[in-house]
Amino acid sequence: MNTNSKLLVGSLFLGGAAALAHNGLDHHKPVQASSPQQNVVIAEIAKSYSENVEPIFRRSCANCHGFVTEYPWYHVLPGAKQLIDSDISESREHIEMSKGFPFGGHGTPAEDLKAIEHEVKSGEMPPLQYRLFHWSSRLTDDEIATIVRWTTEGQAKLESARSPTKTEHEEH
Repeated sequence: MNTNSKLLVGSLFLGGAAALAHNGLDHHKPVQASSPQQNVVIAEIAKSYSENVEPIFRRSCANCHGFVTEYPWYHVLPGAKQLIDSDISESREHIEMSKGFPFGGHGTPAEDLKAIEHEVKSGEMPPLQYRLFHWSSRLTDDEIATIVRWTTEGQAKLESARSPTKTEHEEH
C-alpha cells in the first residue's frame, strides 16, 4: 500500500471515531454536586485508578484523552492534521484524563465509569482506526479485566454512596 493509500485509509478510519464516541450522551448535562460521602468514595476510586488503571490509560488512551499527545508523523499533512485534531478535541470533550479521576469532560464520575466499561468491553476503545496505527495501544485481556473490575467496583461504590441510609429515608 503506498503512502497516499495509507493516508486515505487512515482518514476514513479516523473520521469514524467521533460517531462511535457519543453513545447517546448529552454533552450539556449538568453535573450534580457530590455529598461528603460521595467525595470519600470518589477519593477511594481515584486511589485505585492511580494504582491500577492509570498506567494502562497512559499507554492506550493518553494521545486522545489527555496527558501528553505524541502526534504521528502524518499529523503535519493537510487533512490528516484536521481529522486528528478534531478527534482529539472530541475525545477530550467526552473524557479528559490528564488530571486523574474524576475525569474532566461532560459526564459525571458514574457516567464516565459506565462509559469506559462499555467501550472497553465492546472493544471500541481504543478505536480500531487508532490501533491500526498505534499497535502498542492494544489492551490485553488482563488489562481489560483490570479496567472492568475498576469500573464495576467504582460504580457499585458510587451507587452505595448515593443510596439514602435508613435514617435519611425515614426523615423524608
